[in-house]
Amino acid sequence: MKTGVCVAGVKMFIAVTLMGCSTAMVMNKRLPSEWNISNYEERMADGSANSVRDIGSIRFETNGTGTKSINFKIIERNIEDYQPFEWKVAEDTVYISGTSHFSRPWTIVNNTAGNQVWKSKDNKLGITYTMVLNKNRPEQRISQRTGNE
Repeated sequence: MKTGVCVAGVKMFIAVTLMGCSTAMVMNKRLPSEWNISNYEERMADGSANSVRDIGSIRFETNGTGTKSINFKIIERNIEDYQPFEWKVAEDTVYISGTSHFSRPWTIVNNTAGNQVWKSKDNKLGITYTMVLNKNRPEQRISQRTGNE
């Protein structure tokens, strides 16, 4: 009887530990911070691609909101995005909502403390988007670049 209780306790501990390590839980702890968008790519259905580097920063707050400071030109389009947004994580996907070029579900391809690679696909247009995020050091933060406190 004691052995059965002990085995059940160990199984419960392992199950709780594995649930505690889910991608969503890790991302909810890891993501809140400011990230530099070091690379952004749009790949068309025909395989052609356009990419830009160092297009700005995106900040994720712990309360599920965020801000962006993004400015770039791609395929003769000027993209400026300083709009607030909301975010949430479910499984291996980050959902960004709001009125933004980046408001879409992003699948997490690479997930480390200092580097993120995300992909999203617009099936209607046949475009696959890839975004590489690198965690900013304090001297690179938006507030310091713009002079805000």
